[in-house]
Parts: sequence; C-alpha cells; structure tokens
Amino acid sequence: MSQEIQSSLAALPENAIENRNKEIILESSNLYVEQTVENMEGKKIVINGAIHIGDAEYIAKYRYISKPVTEEIREELFQAYFGERAAEVNYDEKNDLWRLNNSSQGGDYYLYTTPYPNAGPTVSGEQVFQIEYRAVDLYPFKDNLLEDISMSKANITWDEAVKICDTIVNEMSSLENMSVDYIHAYGIAGRRPYYKIVYKRNLDHLPVTAYNDLYFLVDNDGIEKIYGATYDVEKIELEAPILSAREAVDALASSSTIIKFEEDSIFVGKIQLEYMAVNAASGDTYITPAWRFCIGDTDSEMNVLRDRILAVDAVTGEIIQEERGNTF
Repeated sequence: MSQEIQSSLAALPENAIENRNKEIILESSNLYVEQTVENMEGKKIVINGAIHIGDAEYIAKYRYISKPVTEEIREELFQAYFGERAAEVNYDEKNDLWRLNNSSQGGDYYLYTTPYPNAGPTVSGEQVFQIEYRAVDLYPFKDNLLEDISMSKANITWDEAVKICDTIVNEMSSLENMSVDYIHAYGIAGRRPYYKIVYKRNLDHLPVTAYNDLYFLVDNDGIEKIYGATYDVEKIELEAPILSAREAVDALASSSTIIKFEEDSIFVGKIQLEYMAVNAASGDTYITPAWRFCIGDTDSEMNVLRDRILAVDAVTGEIIQEERGNTF
C-alpha cells in the first residue's frame, strides 16, 4: 500500500474503517481471478479461482499472546485422552516428563512432554503440549503423503477419525472455537496408514493459521499423537481499511521477485480471507488479516498443500511465504 493511501485512510474514524471493511469484503466476495504472475526467473504463479470469504463481516488485528502449558491443561488432556487410566500416568521429575506404561515391552508406553519448538518458523519461547505413543513409527514425511485422503488404506475413515479427535477437543476448556482445517492421509508403499488432522482456532468467523496449531495423528488403533499450543489474543483496532482482494493480487504481482518456489509453475485454485499469525521485527507476534493464495489446481491438491503458505498481509501488503505445521 502506498504512503499516500495509508496517510489518507489513517484519518478515517473507527466506524468508517469498519464500514469500509464490510464493503471490501462484500466487493471481494464477488470476484473471480484469472491472472498469471511471472518473476524474473520466468517462473509463474497461475491464479484461477474465486475469492472465499466465509461468514466474515468484522475484521480486526490481534496481538498473539503465548500461554504456558499449565497443570490444568495437562489434567484436562490426561482425563480426555486416558480416561480412567489418567491417574496411572507417572511424573519423571528428573527428565520433566510424564509416562504411562502398557507393559515392559520396549516402546509400549505413552509419553507426555511440554517442549519449546525451535525447528522451522515458530513463536519464540512458545511452549507446546505433546502426547505420543512410542511403539508406532508413523513416518510423517512428504514421500509418505497420499494425494487424496480417499486413497487411505486405513480401516478407519477420516470422518470417524475426526469424531474421535472432536471428543478430546470438546472436553478441554482451553481449546475453544476450534474446528478441523485440513486432513492429510499417510501410508505409501506398505507403511502404516494414518491421518493427520489439523485444527485451527476461529476468530470473527475466520480460521487462524498459527505456528503451532493443534493436530492429531490417528490410525486404526486410535489417536497416536496430540500436539499443539494455546494462546490468548488482544484486539488491536485497525488504523485503515484492509486491502481488497484485487489489491492483494496486485501486491503479489509487484512482489513476484521475492517469492521463491522450486517448480516452474504453481497454481492457485482460490484466494481465501484468513487470519495469520506473523512475527514482527519488534519480537512481538500478531494475528493479521491476510489474503491467502491457496496453492493447488484442485481441492485435493489444495488440501495436500495446505501447510504451504503464500499470502498477502491485508494490513501492510507484505508477502507471507513459509511452510508451517511440520514439527517432528
């Protein structure tokens, strides 16, 4: 966004900004974009899709506030996941972890830890909770990812798996306004089949893509891993209206030189208004409205590539490009 536009819009009163954002949402929802963006290397971003707004009417910006993993969260999680066996989980003070043994057989136990992720993009100092059954090797890598969840060889269906995960989410007070965002199916070349089910928080009827979103790994035996972080938000009123979808496409085109991808061409099947957690140079993390360019030519491909982010910050016009959600 140019400085002239920013300065002229910054003087608008709050209700005028809110009303203009509603107009922008309404105007953008009627758009269908067909455009090819080419960078200096001759690589292309081929956009061919509609704008998806969902039920959003109000748009704001939020401060992202990381929350530590409390005893209350642990107790709720143990009760929801282990049920009657929750009292059997033992604390190892020396290694600061919890363990539930099924037998003396190697690997036949559950491990609960609260690490601080530092591999890949994350919020500095953010703590996550993690339960995993150690006896299974689910191999969560790209060469084991199926092209469509309908190709899964698991006996359990993906919607049955979601119902199991919903039971956990619904029993935990700290996991509010959560819904399934995407599902990946794994199990190629005879490897153990399972689903990765990713939940995201919803704000203002929009999904929030954070850095450590809640996910479950589910196979025929049930939930084998739970991972995620919780956070609070603090509303920050916008000083100017957001970019329209059309302006976001223009911003993407003008920034094509800084967008990096290995393929000769990538396809964008839709443009979706979302909230995106972003780390600022100040060290703070914000949740900003963003126009996300969903990579993929079909619904199945967009689902498989859902962890690959290409977006335009609807407040600043800056490009957001990275991969999130793969934490091992």
